[in-house]
Amino acid sequence: MRTSVLYATSLAMIWCAVRFGVTYAEREGITAEASPALLHVEMEPPEFRLPEHVRHLADIPYCPSSSTSASPSQMLDLYLPRSEIVSLTKRPVVVWIHGGGWRSGSRLAPPLLSLVSQGFVLASLDYRTSDEALFPAQIQDCRTAVRWLRAHAAEHGLDASRIGVVGGESGGHLAALLGVLGTHCPFDDLPFWSEQSSDVQAVATLGAPIDFLTLDEQTGSNHLFRHSDVLSPESLLLGGPLKEQTQLANHASPLTHLASASNLPPFLIFHAMHDQVVPYQQAEQLALWQRHGRVRLLPLPGEETRTQYPLFRRVHRHLERFFLQSLGGNAGSGIAIPDTLH
Repeated sequence: MRTSVLYATSLAMIWCAVRFGVTYAEREGITAEASPALLHVEMEPPEFRLPEHVRHLADIPYCPSSSTSASPSQMLDLYLPRSEIVSLTKRPVVVWIHGGGWRSGSRLAPPLLSLVSQGFVLASLDYRTSDEALFPAQIQDCRTAVRWLRAHAAEHGLDASRIGVVGGESGGHLAALLGVLGTHCPFDDLPFWSEQSSDVQAVATLGAPIDFLTLDEQTGSNHLFRHSDVLSPESLLLGGPLKEQTQLANHASPLTHLASASNLPPFLIFHAMHDQVVPYQQAEQLALWQRHGRVRLLPLPGEETRTQYPLFRRVHRHLERFFLQSLGGNAGSGIAIPDTLH
């Protein structure tokens, strides 16, 4: 047991040195032993094979490369049907936002490619991670990517009026923010494609933090770390310990903006009931809005490991049904979504 703990701690220290650069760990002399949050590392996706019926347009910048603020992270990929016949039907879009604690992750190897055969286009995007830029850069990038999709809808056969978004963990947090902010964004948008809307028409989240300021009070002995730790993903995202960044933490919480959301899209929330990183109560807080008929929670019995890919394999059929029901596709109405998962 001692050997395995030391091995895990060593891996965490190596990962910290490579990924974090000059952070609190270096400035404050904090070691990996003092912060179990360093063990929260997103696992690599499984081997990825592009289906024959899918066409992949890679490395598309959604911010003009001539911009002084342009970053290599501000890229997206499009997955479209591979067909010799040009379709006259505009296709709805589902945007995949990867997780990784806002610190790592990649748009490569997105799940839900099966949506392409259901009449959708899948967009997978990268965004500036917290070691490159602090919040709100991440949501600014996501909103810019949505506007890019609308600005280039005619070029790629997209339906600009039907854009959904899905993400796991920190990607789910950004997806939820996209859903609740709409035109009432308290952050300055990047000055690109400003004639387009950043609104989305459907949101699905998996294991997403919804209210940063209640994370610690919901954290129990079975959780891996406290979110107020200086090396927690949330503290690194905000640029300082969560308890010292309360105003920014409040703005970064999707729950804060629900009351002012003028046109809330439908939400589908998946969350493990015994999640060891993001407490299940986070999903329950968002699900209180079920009374408005726009938010639905599907609890996942048991524990889920903090890797989004096995989780997506478990729920992808439910996600397909949700987006078909919310956005249309080859068959958009009359599709039932079950109340529970087993």
